[in-house]
Amino acid sequence: MQAGMKNPFEKRTLLRASLLSGTFLLLVWVQFSGPYLAGEDPYYHAAMSSLYAREGLLSSFPWTQFSLQKDGVNDRHFLYHIAMIPFLWKNPIQGAKAYCVVTAVSCVVVFLLLLESLNVEKTWFWLLVLFSAGPFFWYRFSVARPQIVAVTLALLCFRTVCAEKPLGTFLVSAVSFLFYSSAHLAVPIALFYGLVAFLKEKRFVWRPLFAASLGLAAGLVVHPHFPSIVRTWLVQNFSVLYHSLAGTKGLNFGAELGPPSADAVLKALAIPLFICTGTVFWSALAGRALEKVTLTAFLCASSFLALTLFSKRFVEYAAPFLVLLGALGFRDVRRSFEERMGKATRFVFFLLTFAAAALSVRGIRETREVIAGTGGPRLKPAALWLLSHSKKGDIVFTCDWDDFRISRSGGQ
Repeated sequence: MQAGMKNPFEKRTLLRASLLSGTFLLLVWVQFSGPYLAGEDPYYHAAMSSLYAREGLLSSFPWTQFSLQKDGVNDRHFLYHIAMIPFLWKNPIQGAKAYCVVTAVSCVVVFLLLLESLNVEKTWFWLLVLFSAGPFFWYRFSVARPQIVAVTLALLCFRTVCAEKPLGTFLVSAVSFLFYSSAHLAVPIALFYGLVAFLKEKRFVWRPLFAASLGLAAGLVVHPHFPSIVRTWLVQNFSVLYHSLAGTKGLNFGAELGPPSADAVLKALAIPLFICTGTVFWSALAGRALEKVTLTAFLCASSFLALTLFSKRFVEYAAPFLVLLGALGFRDVRRSFEERMGKATRFVFFLLTFAAAALSVRGIRETREVIAGTGGPRLKPAALWLLSHSKKGDIVFTCDWDDFRISRSGGQ
């Protein structure tokens, strides 16, 4: 090796460091563009973490007299709140922002390592494609809420399932339930993999599915708020979605639960959808069968895309899994594509890179503008008044579920 030339390991390490440091600085630039937290839920999460730090493990939750938590605590984001505590020691709002950056960077780390472990080349390109997923994805990626951790765990689960490592699948599934109420995603991922393995190899792969199911059950049982957490999990994952889709009157659902327009979905996921469609088409044209892990990603991505059409909140799952599908699909057909397209391959790659970069810049810029323009908690004056005039044990009546979240954190 000539002097000054870096070996492949050094190049890979340098690329990783560059991608992660760049992502970190970008997320900091977006997150700290304004003094307040984006959205309303992050104030609730910061308040819950502060409660745990001040009072320890909660045995009661009297602040919401007309909710599922009146008769028993059922924090479906338990570990998310516990992990946030060290970030809040000086300034809860700025600490929550920093925590959001750390969880988002961790998601990117897992995404890149997943691609590398599956022998996907040009990971920087696929990260750029992920960042092109539109301002709504970027906004949800920049809000201090546990869905970022949930996506990270879903990607980890995908890897352990496809590697047929039941212990890893069990652990991810169990830990997922302690962080977020979407821990059951491990079960369909394992089911999809088992179905693909049966169709392609005529063998029944039961261990990942068993491990995912057992992990979900273990997460339920070891949760500090078991058994009341079971009811909350059922309400959150089934009742809320059902009433949202049914258009039940008299219920104030968040805008994120509503369906997006088809035009919005196409704009947000244009490049991942184009690549996925192109690789599947090329695979059929070239007679090149997609590999088992790629077909599993296809079933996962298709499911998340379908859920996104019903409720826009699922875009944070649809985007990374569609990009994962595109990366794996292109990996499978790359040799055939380059042989037939020749020099045109570079031109197509250049156009996709340019388009992804342009869409990423737009999404990042719009998200930064939203965060920069976010005002303070609207009920902060009321919260400060309560802090000075109310006594411990007093009950404050609120007319909207959001009011509690904002007023509680306003007095921190």
